[in-house]
Amino acid sequence: MAGMDQNPYQAPKSAKGGEHTFWFLLAFYALAIVGGIRHAYSSKSSALDVLLPVADAIALGCWALADSKRRGHYIPMTARWWFVLLGVFVVPAYVIWSRGWRGWAWVAVNFVAWVGLSTLTAIVSEAVLGMP
Repeated sequence: MAGMDQNPYQAPKSAKGGEHTFWFLLAFYALAIVGGIRHAYSSKSSALDVLLPVADAIALGCWALADSKRRGHYIPMTARWWFVLLGVFVVPAYVIWSRGWRGWAWVAVNFVAWVGLSTLTAIVSEAVLGMP
């Protein structure tokens, strides 16, 4: 049988190499910085109020689809739209499902880092711009 020689507790060989994860995290944290800067201008209406959540959802969904393909956990075509439309909920569930307890840690660390970076950027932006 194919694949029986692989340790079941180890990520599949196709999941090795995380170039897709590197680019996702770069985009994910860049969006956190943009969101923090946007917070400094929160009194004014902007298209970013809609575009940032949409960009976050697209980044999350595209990463999850690329990751599932690399790991061999193919997501059915009919379910792929949910990964983009409801990425904030579906992608963390996918990460926890695909990685077990390490998924919980990965989701928690990246959530805290994203919120922290966005908050720090907002504080620095407000201090630099002299806004209340």
